[in-house]
Amino acid sequence: LESSAAPLESDSSLAELCRQVDEIQTEESEGFSRLQNQLTDLAPAVHQLHKRYANEGHLSKEWSEVTREMADISTAAHRASTYVTKLKESWQHLLRDRASRTLTYNDEQFHILEKIKMTETIRVIVELLTKECEPSVTSRTEALADWYKMASTIYLQTEILYKDLAVFQDDIAAYSMGLRHS
Repeated sequence: LESSAAPLESDSSLAELCRQVDEIQTEESEGFSRLQNQLTDLAPAVHQLHKRYANEGHLSKEWSEVTREMADISTAAHRASTYVTKLKESWQHLLRDRASRTLTYNDEQFHILEKIKMTETIRVIVELLTKECEPSVTSRTEALADWYKMASTIYLQTEILYKDLAVFQDDIAAYSMGLRHS
């Protein structure tokens, strides 16, 4: 009687062990499927962002396209500097002559001419600033604001994907640890 009880007990423990193995296998299979689905969801998004913005340089192209039609004001500073130098020279002439206090008729005429030159130079500088520089700087500033919004959106997408990838790595580590302990 004792010998017949031992095989039954071992059969039930063997059945229990098989059931536990099946549960572990089912859990691990489901865990693997979840990880595989996560990777399937993340991979295209990461690939698209990398391709579009790292490989193709979409942001740089976008900036170049937006600013292509804008006036180039890089020479405006040099021109303005030339006009300011002319103003300084005219001002120095006026100051030098004023120091002598007594002006001849020719000196007075020269002063009138210098004042006219200064007025014209000031008008040209103001025109340079208001008609060339200001509109260009304003449109560049607006374009930069729009471009920055787009770049910020891309940065946010990247950060979200980075966090999703970090969660995925943690899940893989947990899954791997679970496999080791199973």
